[in-house]
Amino acid sequence: IRITETLPESIEIIADESINVNGRTVTIEIPDIIFEKGKGTPSPITVDLQLRFNQEGIYQLSEVSKLEYTDWTGAEAAPVNMDKLTVTVKKGQGEAINAEIRAFDGDHDVTVISKGKFDAVISFAMQKAGRLNLQICTSAGSEELFAALSTASQITDGYGNIYKVTKTEEGFFLTTDKPLTMGSYTVKIKFSIGSIPQKSYYLQMGSGTVTQEEKLRIEVVPMPILL
Repeated sequence: IRITETLPESIEIIADESINVNGRTVTIEIPDIIFEKGKGTPSPITVDLQLRFNQEGIYQLSEVSKLEYTDWTGAEAAPVNMDKLTVTVKKGQGEAINAEIRAFDGDHDVTVISKGKFDAVISFAMQKAGRLNLQICTSAGSEELFAALSTASQITDGYGNIYKVTKTEEGFFLTTDKPLTMGSYTVKIKFSIGSIPQKSYYLQMGSGTVTQEEKLRIEVVPMPILL
């Protein structure tokens, strides 16, 4: 089975190895569905295609989505034209999430980090139920920090919710697959800094309520070698 989708402009494709991207055309090869006598209907197959929309608007994901497959004899069957998928994209209003970022250096809160590893504590309040999509970004001029900043890919809070941390060119995104209920949450993320020039960098929240006090300064300094 092969799914072909042609995407409009203003959409970036976040592809993995199973997705072939050629310009604006995406081709997804689906594993074979094998029907065996006496074993019932095979389990359904789910394929995720991650897209990033760069501006607001109403998007129709191509005039025709085409599904191609072979029949039980192995011959190419006639393509099936699917209904157009329409997606409405609206910019986040910000008031749904109030967030702040703090850090621990040892046992106490700090505003300046000068070590290669540190714990960042992200506190946020959900004003209504929904999925979290919170960006942790650098202020202007310190984007190179993210070339050397790494973190654990999955974290949890005290309620058992699972959070995913995704690294992009713009920063880190803290997201949840399942909706969170309205309320306040706190998660701790372990960061480590690689080799970058020695100077000051800043972390701040890229969405939600951002104030000057919610920036976190990272001072990259040479580390002493203890023998």
